[in-house]
Amino acid sequence: MKSTWARKQKLLTVASNLESGEPLWFGRERKKETLGRVFQDELSARQRAGIEAACVDIWEPYRQSIEHWAPDCRIVYNKFQVMQHANRAVDEVRRAEFFRKGGRMRGLVTGKRWLLLTRCVNQTAGKRQQLNELSTLNRRLLKAYLLKESLDHLWEHRYEGAMVRYFKSWMDQLRWQRLLPFQKLAEMLVDHFDGILNYCGT
Repeated sequence: MKSTWARKQKLLTVASNLESGEPLWFGRERKKETLGRVFQDELSARQRAGIEAACVDIWEPYRQSIEHWAPDCRIVYNKFQVMQHANRAVDEVRRAEFFRKGGRMRGLVTGKRWLLLTRCVNQTAGKRQQLNELSTLNRRLLKAYLLKESLDHLWEHRYEGAMVRYFKSWMDQLRWQRLLPFQKLAEMLVDHFDGILNYCGT
């Protein structure tokens, strides 16, 4: 289950089959009751009991609905949405540096949003060169980018112990960095880590 944008900035809840990716149901808004209609109207009690895992956005009403209708279901938080939060943290650092720096330095930070949000492996040689040049001029942006990139490797660990150790090492990288957006991101990840760790069991 996930949220998606429609016209006029209205949110929809989309329920899909995890194995096939086939959309099964669409509902307006993203309330607990919205998702509840999937369980109540579209699934039998036997089908609900047979659900082993659900991949959802980090959104409390979704968790509450799943726990009510399918208490034995394993909740797995959507990696794509977690990385969206990491990208927002990078962008907050970028904007802070935009306002903090003046003159020529401010101009160098301007227009670099997508450069900083694109994964390094997906960048051309020219873009990576631009990123390297920007990194040498602004260490805080470099730290933010590296934190985002290293977080993406969390899901490469398929065993719980390995994922926990990697996450702890990622948290250790935050020490003394004074990057408030990433401190807030880390707090959110800690609060929802059980759902992130459940990825190992899927």
